[in-house]
Amino acid sequence: MELSNFELELVPPGQTRGQATYDAPGTAPESTSLHKFVSFGLGSKTYCLPAELVEEVSNPLPTTRLPGTPPGVAGIAPLRGDIVAVIDLRSLLNERNLTTTNRSKFIISRTEGTDMRVAFPVDRVFEMIEIDLDHNIVPANATDTLLFGSGAVGDTEFNLIDPDKLRHVLAQEHSD
Repeated sequence: MELSNFELELVPPGQTRGQATYDAPGTAPESTSLHKFVSFGLGSKTYCLPAELVEEVSNPLPTTRLPGTPPGVAGIAPLRGDIVAVIDLRSLLNERNLTTTNRSKFIISRTEGTDMRVAFPVDRVFEMIEIDLDHNIVPANATDTLLFGSGAVGDTEFNLIDPDKLRHVLAQEHSD
C-alpha cells in the first residue's frame, strides 16, 4: 500500500486517543477486533475506509465526465497509464457539495473481490487509525446504503464505510 502526497497527523506508537489505538508497525494488536482504517473528511463529517482497500492517496486527478452516467459516478480519470472510475462518495452519502481546496485529495482503492480501481474525491485525509470494532461502534441503520456504523475518537465522531455495501452500490452504479 502506498500512501503519498497527503498530510498525516502523527501519533507516537502505543498512544491512544479515544477508542482508537495507534501501534508501531510490526506490533501485534491486543484484540482481534482491531482493524486499520484511513480516515478522511467530507464536508463537516469524518469517514473511515478499511486500510486494506486503499492503494494510495493522490492529489486531485483531472476528471472527465461521461454522458449518461449514474449520479454516483463523477467520471473517469487517468492514473499512471490506467483509467480509473471516479466515484462521488459525497452524493452517495448525501453530503453537500464543496469546492476543491489545497487539502482535497483522491483516495485510490481497488474494490474488494474485483480488479476494478476507483478514485474517491475527498476534502481532506486525516490519518490511519486502528479501531476496535467490538467496542463503542453503533451499528448503522438498515436503510444506510454505505455505512457499517459510527463511533468516536476523542471529540471526533466518525462513520465507518462498509466495503460490502460500497461494492454493492458500485456494482449497481456500474450496471445501470
